Amino acid sequence: MRIISPLLLCLFCVFTSAQKPNSIKRIFIADTTAVQNDSTKVVIRNIFITGNRKTKEYIIRREIGFKEGDTVEAYNIIPKIERARENIYNTQLFLEVLPQIRNWLNGAVDVYFEVKERWYLFPLPYFKLVDRNLNQWIDEQKASLKRVNYGLKFSWNNVSGRNDKLRIYLVTGYTRQYSFTYDQPFADRKLRHGFTVGFSFNQNRQVNAYNDFNKQVFFPVNNYGNSELGILKQQVRGEFGYSYRPDIYHRHYVRLNIINEKVADTIIKINPNYFGDGRSNVSFPELSYTYNYTNLDSIAYPLRGIAAYVSLLQRGMGFNKAVNLWQLDFNISKYITIAKNHFSVQLYGKLKTPGNQPFYNIKSLGYGELYLRGLENYVVDGVASGLAKFTYRRKLLHVSLPTLIKRNGVTYHVPIKIYAKAYGDVGYSYLPHPVNTLLNNKMIYTGGFGIDIITLYDFQLKIEFSFNQLGQNGLFLHTQKEL
Repeated sequence: MRIISPLLLCLFCVFTSAQKPNSIKRIFIADTTAVQNDSTKVVIRNIFITGNRKTKEYIIRREIGFKEGDTVEAYNIIPKIERARENIYNTQLFLEVLPQIRNWLNGAVDVYFEVKERWYLFPLPYFKLVDRNLNQWIDEQKASLKRVNYGLKFSWNNVSGRNDKLRIYLVTGYTRQYSFTYDQPFADRKLRHGFTVGFSFNQNRQVNAYNDFNKQVFFPVNNYGNSELGILKQQVRGEFGYSYRPDIYHRHYVRLNIINEKVADTIIKINPNYFGDGRSNVSFPELSYTYNYTNLDSIAYPLRGIAAYVSLLQRGMGFNKAVNLWQLDFNISKYITIAKNHFSVQLYGKLKTPGNQPFYNIKSLGYGELYLRGLENYVVDGVASGLAKFTYRRKLLHVSLPTLIKRNGVTYHVPIKIYAKAYGDVGYSYLPHPVNTLLNNKMIYTGGFGIDIITLYDFQLKIEFSFNQLGQNGLFLHTQKEL
């Protein structure tokens, strides 16, 4: 179940690296008001970083945005240091980043960054739903524990101290999954070029054969992973990726996937258009380019800033005439804070060509993050889709709860933030030849209100009461992060 693993992780972290209460202010200066309108030039004399036992110091310095010897206007020094703090925190390597200004003498200052590192190694039991979300599992699959995957998830972050990541999954249960991925974002001395390599092998005993009235239809209907029909779907995937990050906010990715998928003949009898033209086996390369811009106060739960991406994918690349898909995805998200009120607008778009695609290639709204709050139980396939999400938030609570852990006489704390919110979503998905659909080729909209709970290691629990244009409403739970 999606909620269980993060909860186990957070529980583990409480007893390994819980946070101490802030012993110093984020930015300490004797008189901040004295410099708010002061255009005097100030030299950054020294930058000191402490607390990084595992992380390489140059990885942190890359995120700061200024260096020793730089000249800054006095009124701008605090905003620059706060921006640097946010950038360092957004590496997701640290529980906390505490900056200080010291020794403001003779037109020069020293800047200190104290970091508290996260726990990076997680060999955890793996327990996850196979359904798209918790509500689909409860409402449509009767919360059957047979519809879960379980096994071992080995996650090692910051392997070499350069923010690289290693993932190894050994999963059985409803689905068999064996995979590994290694991501090294900073492979060169200038810390601009990186790479990714991965491999996965998956087998399924039940397949989403087609969709009817915007609901997924599975075969066998009552199969919970132990059917005598055996394996109905198998996928083998190899992944190779290159990344380029010229500065703090811009990233470029090029990925090449080599994929083989096959389904049982029974699935093709049910839906001959699963892969197209009655095929039961397809092999193809997939090449994609993604540009990503991120300038946020917090990647995990943003309240200020802007983020955007655009991605172009080509599936088939001329090697297999049976597979030919060009896909364009784009997103722009804007977050604004006015006093204690937080507003956000998220815009998503997806275009696919040629328009006549097999079932395998027409997933759109309802999958991943591209869903309308209140329509979690539905999917809306299409070749041209758009989605707009509007959210208002206001903080209700921000506390640090003491734990039983003490070190050097200091009690460790676990932070908890709670936000109330109201929201509305609008979407549209075009399908050239819709059959048995409630939501295609028309405007769809939802709304609701709820609360978000954020705690250690950016774990989030979103409790939402939503309604939709079909006259339905209900309580929905999510643990996905904002981005």
